[in-house]
Amino acid sequence: MTDFKRFFLYAAVVAVVFMLWNSWQHERSLQQPTTRTVTTTIGASASPTSLAQTSSTQTGDFVPSLAPPPQTDSTAAAVSHDSVTASSPSQQLITVTTDVFEVTIDKQGGSIVKVALLDYLQEAHDQQTPFVLLNDQPTTRYVAQSGLIIPGDDSAEPRLFHSRQNQYQLQANDQVLEVMLTSEQQGIQVQKIYTFKPGDYLIQLTYQIANARNQPWRGSLYTQLTRTEPQEKSSGFLTIASFSGASLSNPDEKMYQKISFKKLRSQNVNQVVTGGWAAMQQHYFLSAFIPPESQISQYYSNHNAQNGEYTIGLVGPEVQIAPGQQQTLRSSLFVGPEITPLLKDIAPGLDLTVDYGWLWPISVFLMWLMRQVHYVVGNWGWSIIIVTGLIKLAFYYPSAKSYRSMAHMRELQPRMKMLKERYADDKAKFSQAMMELYRKEKVNPLGGCLPILIQLPVFIALYWVLLESVEFRHAPFMFWIQDLSAKDPYFILPVLMGISMFIQQKLNPPPPDPMQEKILLFLPIALTFLFVQFPAGLVLYWTVNNVLSIAQQWYVMQRFKQHKENTEKKLKIKKTN
Repeated sequence: MTDFKRFFLYAAVVAVVFMLWNSWQHERSLQQPTTRTVTTTIGASASPTSLAQTSSTQTGDFVPSLAPPPQTDSTAAAVSHDSVTASSPSQQLITVTTDVFEVTIDKQGGSIVKVALLDYLQEAHDQQTPFVLLNDQPTTRYVAQSGLIIPGDDSAEPRLFHSRQNQYQLQANDQVLEVMLTSEQQGIQVQKIYTFKPGDYLIQLTYQIANARNQPWRGSLYTQLTRTEPQEKSSGFLTIASFSGASLSNPDEKMYQKISFKKLRSQNVNQVVTGGWAAMQQHYFLSAFIPPESQISQYYSNHNAQNGEYTIGLVGPEVQIAPGQQQTLRSSLFVGPEITPLLKDIAPGLDLTVDYGWLWPISVFLMWLMRQVHYVVGNWGWSIIIVTGLIKLAFYYPSAKSYRSMAHMRELQPRMKMLKERYADDKAKFSQAMMELYRKEKVNPLGGCLPILIQLPVFIALYWVLLESVEFRHAPFMFWIQDLSAKDPYFILPVLMGISMFIQQKLNPPPPDPMQEKILLFLPIALTFLFVQFPAGLVLYWTVNNVLSIAQQWYVMQRFKQHKENTEKKLKIKKTN
């Protein structure tokens, strides 16, 4: 039984390491659906258009290549010709501050070139510097761009916008903050409006286009995310398995696609989708453009081999505005942390970007339970401890049955030793005699496997909760543990975990084979070194689970011993009488 238990413990660790290194979180293969013509009527002035054939722009706005282009550097270079350069002068930048982030908008193109998340730190030890998600630095560039595509106009200069002021701030009593950018070129008046709300990571984007010319105007709104591949800091195994890349949703097919940077280098997205969203993901954080739910859009991607930038975006349906008329185009931009309840309320399937893997039902339940506990105790470390106790309580009776089986096995050790001495030269007869002893004493040698079978999926599911949930990022517990998502800086928790495993092992009956016993004695040491690399929150769970298991096992064994003594006393009294 002990051998089986240790086997499953090995299997638990091997399963986790296998998932980390070989990643059952590989992205789904990018599908290439057939391109279809999009015909959408917006107001009386709209006309049918095929987005797959759109190939030129308004002055100052970028031309996405919508049909699948050849894989050349010249094609990739087209992605960034509307890009805002890193050398934009300060008077060309607009700063918007809300209670959740600080946003920088470049007037040249009107794109968002920087977003600092005020509730999240760049480093756990630095309490002053907020985490910067979007930025316009050449080596780490990550911007949210939007603009207008006009057939027949392929100028390369970005549209220059103007604003009333260069600094905006959402005041404490404000319900909304609007930042209006204006531009007029060739009789076309454009108002580009960003709308911010308190406590909200969702930015509303509105284009109001007025045609003051004497001829109709045709065009489409495009939105895209452009970035270089992130070089995330590694924390042991932590960042190896976390997905970074592009993703998109197709509500019609109820599908969420993850597209790795490697895939983006070799294959362009070309899909027509109703609603949906296009996103860029990295560990804990997300940016996503979300069109109106009923809008039919052409989704595309591209890779610029010259500067290493990747683009994922979408183009809305073409609209036609008659002379003297105006039209409004809308989209939304989410820039913030991957908090599942928040993402679920924004767009269908957006919460799936927090990928808990194939054990996601258990992970979702564990995270929900920890959120409820955290709401009361206000500390994620104590939430892990309390949830561990609740899990242990839920499986108390199956575990107690297993521990009683272990206690019975320990009682049989002297008789097992006698059998081993009797059949020292015949292993087959020893095994046969041992199984006969188990049958006679009604002992199930596999009874001790149940707790490990229960712990295995919980262990793996909780690992992915701690890996993917931004709530644990930089979350302090107490004393030296100031980041539950990172490894213990002083290795105290892994050592305590190893000691608890050693104590628990001593409570179990030793295996009949001395070599196996030596191997199992080495197991706590080996796992201690392995757990050194794991997040402190996961090691905390395993340590607390071990301590509770030791307490329960000791209690059950004492009850078993007392019950046996009472039974023997009754038999002795009965014989005497």
